[in-house]
Amino acid sequence: MIRRSIGERIFDTFNVLFFIILAFIMIFPLWNVLMTSLVDAGEFYARPLILWPKKLGGGEIRQALFTTVSLTIVGSFYSMLCTTLLSYSLSKKYLPGRNFFLTIIMITMFFGGGLIPYYLLIKNLGLIDTFWVLFIPSGVSKTAHQT
Repeated sequence: MIRRSIGERIFDTFNVLFFIILAFIMIFPLWNVLMTSLVDAGEFYARPLILWPKKLGGGEIRQALFTTVSLTIVGSFYSMLCTTLLSYSLSKKYLPGRNFFLTIIMITMFFGGGLIPYYLLIKNLGLIDTFWVLFIPSGVSKTAHQT
């Protein structure tokens, strides 16, 4: 076992303390933002620096969490299903019109039609203010509808 000098031990102690303080300086703002998002507006205005919420925001947080988890699960499944079915069918060389369909799909992936035609499509499909507007138009590519 190698004995370390007093200077090395002091350096290591200050080094560890420095990095603990640096980590706190970096993590604390993120923690404060997270805790601020979990409380209602009244508690935030009463004490803007929140280390731990006295009371969670209530039903809004449960609803937001449910929506987020639902979007993740349903959106991932739907996107994987559509992409897998489309890619499998386009991988077959004997598919009639394969090159035409592949070209059309690639063009729409690279060049969006714009925000106004996208909105008109959503409106005509009756998807305004529905949960499904987040999935159905972007089943094959999540970036296909963004401009």
